[in-house]
Amino acid sequence: MEGAHKAAVLAVAQVGEEDGVHGETACGRLNAVRRRLLASAGMDGSVVLYDCFNGKHVQTLRHHNKFVVRVAFDASGRYLASAGYDRRINIYLREEEEDPKDLAVSYELVHTIETASNPEAILFVQSGEVTDSQNNAVQLDLRDWLVYTIRGDCFLHYVALPTHRQVESSNEERVIADWEELRYNTNPSRDDYHVSYSLLDLALHPSGMYLSAQTGDHAFSSSLSQSGITSSFAASPTSLSRLLLMPVHSDVRAATLWTAAPYSPYVSPRHAWMPSGRGACVNGEDGSVRLVDLQGKVRAVIYAHGQPASSAGDGLRSSVEWSRGGRGNTIVKDVVALDECTIASCGFDRTVRVCTLAS
Repeated sequence: MEGAHKAAVLAVAQVGEEDGVHGETACGRLNAVRRRLLASAGMDGSVVLYDCFNGKHVQTLRHHNKFVVRVAFDASGRYLASAGYDRRINIYLREEEEDPKDLAVSYELVHTIETASNPEAILFVQSGEVTDSQNNAVQLDLRDWLVYTIRGDCFLHYVALPTHRQVESSNEERVIADWEELRYNTNPSRDDYHVSYSLLDLALHPSGMYLSAQTGDHAFSSSLSQSGITSSFAASPTSLSRLLLMPVHSDVRAATLWTAAPYSPYVSPRHAWMPSGRGACVNGEDGSVRLVDLQGKVRAVIYAHGQPASSAGDGLRSSVEWSRGGRGNTIVKDVVALDECTIASCGFDRTVRVCTLAS
């Protein structure tokens, strides 16, 4: 399929140049309420909305001047956010309508966040409790927040979304203003501002109580060589990513989970939680998908990419063979847990693999 964004939905094969769609797709997300509505982030700086039922173009948002790397919907489906390498995060709002299945109402830009460096991850959460500078819990009215991270920064940035309703504050000493930003340090000590990693991926734990932030390190080690794997990346600087499990609106780590998954500057760390929350699946650059439990133990390693489908059982040797842009490419682009026993992944070997875990 030629042209921008078409790779996001296989059904969208007839989108023409008249839709003004150009460049390749970097990320796609479905609306949680209107599940037929998909947002696609484009390398041309646009965000395109599609109707998955019929493959038709719904709306194009053009408010970035560099490629868009992330898009996200909130739980209500009314808010849409996009993060671009023009160092902007745009937040869009769709007004409420009577028919939730009606796709005719457009998203309008309501707020822009200028970031100090490239934004890397965005996530909507809902919370009614924050912590103050002394780590004391402060109970506030329940509201939605956009959490974002940026390159070269170890903070989780929370932006308060408008409540869209009249409420009486239960806390007279602290009122959160619309679009106010709160920051939480993810270093082990809240007084430590040294940056040794960037937070490159965010996910909400199924319990709703924790955020997981996946790191990409600045200080690299030759971890592939240390693990005995021979590949073209063995001579390249790589790091082992970790998952920082953080309570929502807190700078106190609940856990640090080492994934044992190798990454180089060519790979963007990605992870997804199993529906039960008992573990997370993570991508990597060695062709494998790993399942990591809440104690940081790797429970399964699936050699899924970088090998022809017919030789999927050949194991480690074929999975680490490297050839750019073809079936030997071992980079795993993204992962998702379909259920407790099924993981899907896509890779730069141009394949989508669905793997079943033994119970």
